[in-house]
Order: sequence, then C-alpha cells, then structure tokens
Amino acid sequence: MVARPVSFSIAGRVPIGAGQPVLVQTMCNTPTDDIEASVAQCRAMAVAGADLIRLTTQGLKQVASLAEIKRRLRADKISFRIFYMNVVSEKI
Repeated sequence: MVARPVSFSIAGRVPIGAGQPVLVQTMCNTPTDDIEASVAQCRAMAVAGADLIRLTTQGLKQVASLAEIKRRLRADKISFRIFYMNVVSEKI
C-alpha cells in the first residue's frame, strides 16, 4: 500500500494533519448570541474531551458574544482551543 501525501494546515494556532496528533474537534450548534447555552455546551464538550471547538458568527453582533463566551470559559479555567468561523460577512 502506498501512503498518500497528507496536507498540513493551521486552525488559529492549532496544527492539523501531516503527522500532528489527532485532535477531537466539534462544533457548537447553539445560536452564538445565546451566550448561556453556548458556554454550557462548550463546557460539556470540554469535559467530554474536545480539543478544538468551533463556533460561528453571522455578523459583527456575534463577535461580541464570542468574546463573552471566551471570557466566561477562561474565568472558569476551562482551557481548550476555540476556532471562530465567520460564515457571513457584514460591510463596515
């Protein structure tokens, strides 16, 4: 069997692929503006062993929500990598 070349990428500061350790990745399915639900889901995923949790923003309003989610998780000493994705751009 011939090994295929494996690509390498970086999500934030997290190296993925090409010989890097396997990361457990998941994505929040809560509305980003529902800070309480998003924090609770991130906590549960961190306890379950997630290494990288993805959240989305629909626009600039959700960026503030992401900052608050991160602040609350850090205050609780919950540490894992968070990767934010902006799925819709807003003009500034």
